[in-house]
Amino acid sequence: MSRLGLGNHRVSRFRGKQDSLMDRLGESIFLSRRHIDWSRTRAYAQGNFGQIFLNLEGRQPNGCVAPEDARPLLDDLKAGLRTIPHPETGEPLVEHVYERDELYHGPHAHLAPI
Repeated sequence: MSRLGLGNHRVSRFRGKQDSLMDRLGESIFLSRRHIDWSRTRAYAQGNFGQIFLNLEGRQPNGCVAPEDARPLLDDLKAGLRTIPHPETGEPLVEHVYERDELYHGPHAHLAPI
């Protein structure tokens, strides 16, 4: 959208203002949540700070990760993130991967990124 001179409009979309014709057109043309096959999506990133959610059965509407598969999947994701090299130095790009229980507490912690 920036290439079309609509960069400011794109920013407004992330402020909860998705009700204009341009927003609906953008949702149809550009990749959006409705284009995702949730029945096969095991993990997804959401937000601006690297939050990764597991698509858990019973938590998400189309969750496909069984509770017993969550730990092995999480361990695989963490290991994979640690192997991403910094494009300039070749050093690991990700220094540490925090898990939900290290960061979130309270009655709604179960809804936080995993």
